[in-house]
Amino acid sequence: AVMEVLVSEKLGFLTASGGGSATVNGFFAIAGCETPNDVADPRCGRKRTYYHLHLEGWTAGYSSTWQQIQDDYPDTAPEIVGSMGYQGISGQYISHEVIETAYAQEGLTLVFYRSHNASWTNPSRYFDNISAFNTENIKFCNETRLMNSKAMEQYARVTGDWDGIDNSSGTVVGKCFQGHYWFAPVCRANPMTCYPVITAGPGYGYEHYMQKAAVFNMPTVMVVAKLWSDYIALPTQVKSSFYWWEPDPTFLSLDAHKMIYPDFDSSAHRAGILTTDYEAVSIDKYASADLKALAPEVYEVLSQFNMDLKTVNKLTGDQADTGDAPEVVACRWLQANKDHWESWLPDKTKCFPQFGLYDELTGQFVQDRSDPTSLTCRVCASGFYSSHLKDDAGVTYVCKPCAPGSAQPSGAALKCEPCPTGEYQDKNGSTSCKRCGQGKYQDAKGQTQCKECPAATTTLGLGSASVFECGCEPGRINIANETDLPKCTPCGEGLSCPFSSSLETLKLGTAPLGEQYQPALRRGFYCTMDSPLVVFKCVEDSFCPGGVPEVCSGGRVGMICAECPTGMTWTGSECTACDPSTSSLWWCCVLLFFCALIGGYYIMNPKIDAIATARQTWGVSVGLAIMW
Repeated sequence: AVMEVLVSEKLGFLTASGGGSATVNGFFAIAGCETPNDVADPRCGRKRTYYHLHLEGWTAGYSSTWQQIQDDYPDTAPEIVGSMGYQGISGQYISHEVIETAYAQEGLTLVFYRSHNASWTNPSRYFDNISAFNTENIKFCNETRLMNSKAMEQYARVTGDWDGIDNSSGTVVGKCFQGHYWFAPVCRANPMTCYPVITAGPGYGYEHYMQKAAVFNMPTVMVVAKLWSDYIALPTQVKSSFYWWEPDPTFLSLDAHKMIYPDFDSSAHRAGILTTDYEAVSIDKYASADLKALAPEVYEVLSQFNMDLKTVNKLTGDQADTGDAPEVVACRWLQANKDHWESWLPDKTKCFPQFGLYDELTGQFVQDRSDPTSLTCRVCASGFYSSHLKDDAGVTYVCKPCAPGSAQPSGAALKCEPCPTGEYQDKNGSTSCKRCGQGKYQDAKGQTQCKECPAATTTLGLGSASVFECGCEPGRINIANETDLPKCTPCGEGLSCPFSSSLETLKLGTAPLGEQYQPALRRGFYCTMDSPLVVFKCVEDSFCPGGVPEVCSGGRVGMICAECPTGMTWTGSECTACDPSTSSLWWCCVLLFFCALIGGYYIMNPKIDAIATARQTWGVSVGLAIMW
């Protein structure tokens, strides 16, 4: 309740409690399990948790469950933030009244185990005996740990008290007296001189106190309460010692004191020798996996939260005495103990990652805390990032604008992102980068400007990320190799050169950008693959269809598609194979033609004269003209 009040009233968070108060329930709740109170099936595995804090957990007592959660659900597994400031202890307790009576009457210190040695003292005179119990409120022996064979065998081996066990049935069990009790060796012959040690459950600590009673000569009788309600009531009704643990408010009204035994010996306990005290264990506080990111100031308060056991007992005692709600008790303690908890609260100028120093008066982020009067922490805005700052006051964070060449579209960032290729940013504090304009490109990240395309080239659109996205302007063609920088030259007559034309795409007949960017010969023009820029005009446009070099229509071949292949003739639309009869007719026609020329000559020249007549001159001229 103390933590909840601080988080809601001092930090301003809306809080709600739930998820179960027991240690294991708390583990499951802050791990995101849907039913944390159902230990058999807590339904874990969600990626989100609605519980973020759990206090006062006994990690050591549930180490296997804790580790299982860490292994099975690493994304949502909670973390131990530290100790509550006190340890969990358990052991044998005696009420303050009994202790004070023994000390007043004979100076006997009953909190010390040696004061219970029946060879020297008679501690039983300060306690009730078994006659004070109603057996309806206590368990039978066969319901307790007296039936645990392993524990009972170990007891006999450690103490040598073979009379304290029973092997008559073939199974070793603790010896049962009067159906409900086990008596220590020193008072076994006279049970009414044994004082009770009350415990609960199946007999919490049973074999521990059996061994201690036998080894230290203590006149005790083990009594196990039947129900939890019996366990709570019996120590208040019967002068006795009892098993208890702290922190727990159950027996605070008795102002009980824990008996002092030899300090815990881990090696002895591992060997089954239980004559030393219980081990004190850390009482821990826990945070969900995402608490530090969601509410760093709450995480800071949780990490600083620290109380001693005396304070905890005082709080629980106040609640028991007044009956007030936990929140009321917590408020009363907080108001009376400001010096205790004010140091838990984070410094207002101690900003966490994703946050930065902010001046409430000017409404601006600041870069130092030289004047902390009106400073607080705020999440960094878009275009800024949270930067580590170490000064005389310690470590904090400030929000710095993104430098040119970078941007940050989201808030609460720890760094700015460099502009990607094809983009740039020339200003501070930008939320996004700008795309390179047409005719420019940028092939490196994090730049403040773009690069110009080579001469006579441009880009198809915005955001070009490579010089090879620069293509020749329309009307020009790239004559460089594909791996070299573009080198553009004007296209001559007969060539169509759209954007990004090149000799390679002209020859291949395909362009990476699509058909509309494909350079080509125009209809009626011709060029060769070896010299694609030397373009000829064809005799007839229909002979040369255009497109890629060295392509003719109708099967024509040769330079400018001037002829049909040998053995073929042009029909007006295509070259076709010659017909043999047609060839013979042509040869006959040629022969007759020449014969006619010769005959005509002799007819027109019947005799030879030195001087030709006008008729002869005309005939020769006509013949020569025909031959030509």
